[in-house]
Amino acid sequence: MPTMHGDLYDRELNRFRAAFEKNPKEALSLYGWTLIHSLPLDEKSVAMKKLGFTLQTPADIYNLGIASAKGERWDEAITHFSEAASKDVNLLEAVYNLAVCYAKKGDKAKALATLELYAKSVQDPDDKADANDVIAELRGA
Repeated sequence: MPTMHGDLYDRELNRFRAAFEKNPKEALSLYGWTLIHSLPLDEKSVAMKKLGFTLQTPADIYNLGIASAKGERWDEAITHFSEAASKDVNLLEAVYNLAVCYAKKGDKAKALATLELYAKSVQDPDDKADANDVIAELRGA
């Protein structure tokens, strides 16, 4: 049986999302800052930007990229992932997701070049093998 706490939390978080979508300032006056910090990081970054905060950290910019990619706004996601990767060369997730966005957009050449960069940079052998598998698949397509 699900706990009531989980049900209540999810219900209130969804109410906050709906209220924030209609009127962010009113939602904050009703719920305070607690629920905005309870959002998944990509949603939180979008909400903070909507409130007028300047997002400058590579992680925040990366999270905007995630939100854009979830919405299949590939050009927007590419912009965010590129910026995040240029601000933090160790944020290889941004490089990988940049390659995914290029592939989703149909730009095979940029997807391949970006994946090759990722494969050269990533240290984890499983991640490197996965990237090389995708590279081989893209070359064969």
